[in-house]
Order: sequence, then structure tokens, then C-alpha cells
Amino acid sequence: MFCAVAGVSITYNAALYRPSYQSSVYADSHGIYPAYRANDGIRSTRSLYCAITGRETNPWWAVDLGRPTTVSRVSVANMEDPCCGMLQSLK
Repeated sequence: MFCAVAGVSITYNAALYRPSYQSSVYADSHGIYPAYRANDGIRSTRSLYCAITGRETNPWWAVDLGRPTTVSRVSVANMEDPCCGMLQSLK
């Protein structure tokens, strides 16, 4: 599960609106949670606005920045309304 981080100062977001991918897509009665929700510019940590993978051993999320880019900081946030212990073992 990945979300944009509210309240964090960002100088330049190279991932914003870029193509993104994840190993699987979680779905429940509220909808589906595709990869693009992690970099769509909505800075909410409510699960409705997050990218969530299905339960799997090695989930992943990736973004195509479109060109070689020096990345000095990556922010990952847990949902403010977490379900099922997501991100407990984030590395």
C-alpha cells in the first residue's frame, strides 16, 4: 500500500502522473486500488486514495520516471485507516 504524504514539503515530484505499476491490485467492496493512486497528486493517506497490492509474499510498486533521474528522497506512508496490518514489514 502506498500513499502520497500529506504535509511533506516536496521540491519536485518526478513521479507525479508518471506511469506506475504494482505486483497485484487489491479490491474490496469500496473499489479497486491501482498503482496510479500512489502518484496521482492526491495527498491523502485515507485508503480510498492509496495504491494497495493484494496479499502476497513479495509485493512491489514501481514508477517509470521517463528518464534517468537522481532521487534524493522517497516518502512512503501508511494509511490513516489501515486495514489488515498493511505495511507492517515495509523495507
